[in-house]
Amino acid sequence: MKKTIRMVLLVMIPFLFTSCFDYVQSLSYQNGNFKFYCKMSMPKELCDFIGEDPEEIKKEFEREAPEEFDYKIIDNDYEIGVEMVFTTNQRRAAEKEFLPKIAINKYSVPFFLGTRDFIDAMDLIDDEISTEDHDFLNIALACIKGRLLISKKLIPAIKEAYFEGITKSISDFSLPVYDYGDSFCIEVPVNTLSELSETHTIDKIILISQ
Repeated sequence: MKKTIRMVLLVMIPFLFTSCFDYVQSLSYQNGNFKFYCKMSMPKELCDFIGEDPEEIKKEFEREAPEEFDYKIIDNDYEIGVEMVFTTNQRRAAEKEFLPKIAINKYSVPFFLGTRDFIDAMDLIDDEISTEDHDFLNIALACIKGRLLISKKLIPAIKEAYFEGITKSISDFSLPVYDYGDSFCIEVPVNTLSELSETHTIDKIILISQ
């Protein structure tokens, strides 16, 4: 299942050049089940700018969307993209890699945008483009933020969020936490993911509850 999530994420790689790539992931908990939601999209008006056909993008999403997920293609007057939802619990052993790990007040939550395949794809683009395009890509990435929403039913209060250093000698990378009312929002600047991939565990976000 993790492979299929990565495949869908890789579809979005060309959109990083537009600085209008939108990524939202959420986690909620109800009746013993964890519900994951993921949305990836971009404005249609930019498809012409980057030479992409919206219908071809739509077909690509339909081909790559994981069968295990409930998914819906986003296709309206403004944007093109995909929404994916799946629900799992402790009894479903095949999906335990997606369950948040909980130890007293410390939660480890999967962050799909930090998967190794996605980072490798970004690095490959970085290696192949010109210096001028490289500078533009860096500016574009600096404008993009991935967002992780955590329901307050799961964690009523979050004290801090961060990516853990891969060794104790490496300081954790702090992430901002915002109160959205019914949920908390953790924002991740996309341009930091490649930089942190060799020093931090970026496919999981650590949350410390109060």
